[in-house]
Amino acid sequence: GQSMRYLSSFLGGAAIVVRGGSVPDDKIVINYGDSRPLPSWDSRWFNPPGHIHRTSDKLETFRWLLHSRVPHVDFTLNPEVVREWLCEGHKVYARLTAHGSQGQGIRILRSPTDTIPTAAFYSKDLRNEDEYRIHVVRGHLVGRGLKFRTGVDANPDIRNIDNGWAFRLTHPPVAEVDQVGIAAVNALGMDFGAADIGYCRSTNKAYVFEVNSAPTMAELTAKRYAEGFIAASE
Repeated sequence: GQSMRYLSSFLGGAAIVVRGGSVPDDKIVINYGDSRPLPSWDSRWFNPPGHIHRTSDKLETFRWLLHSRVPHVDFTLNPEVVREWLCEGHKVYARLTAHGSQGQGIRILRSPTDTIPTAAFYSKDLRNEDEYRIHVVRGHLVGRGLKFRTGVDANPDIRNIDNGWAFRLTHPPVAEVDQVGIAAVNALGMDFGAADIGYCRSTNKAYVFEVNSAPTMAELTAKRYAEGFIAASE
């Protein structure tokens, strides 16, 4: 995709980007979202496949974040808890699969009278005003984006490009958001990743939605990732 082309153009001979297969011994490897096992693994490489597999499973992600005490949205496997949340006036996201992306496999529940479907897990709506994406390489922030509406018909429940949202890269940082984003990527054992963070302005609290192992990158973001990879490998 375009993100990988941007990244490759900035890395030149300093590193290569692969999706499985054999790798020259003298190269640094940026594993861009591939959870398939490789024949071997080297400490100079970024993102072991097993860690990507963990991150691509959203339920496993939340369990790791819970274990590491990184703030995240409330989740449950219990439909009775879901009913309680609905009775309290919360929306609930029924995740029919733990591996969905781009809003796939989500059913939104809004009323205590809604039928609760069988799902991999359920998460409670955060009622957050803002959503950020925090880009991290080896524990260092290399970029951030604030999601904003690109049209009046933007879907407020699932904020992605297909639903009328984009990223604004120039805006004042929020320390709480940056800290939680970095902590999330680190907690999952990822050398790099992009954490989607919900931010509640009234309480100045940030919570993890998910961590992306193959994030979409604009040209400027890809340049910052490349600089982070090169600095970490020196």
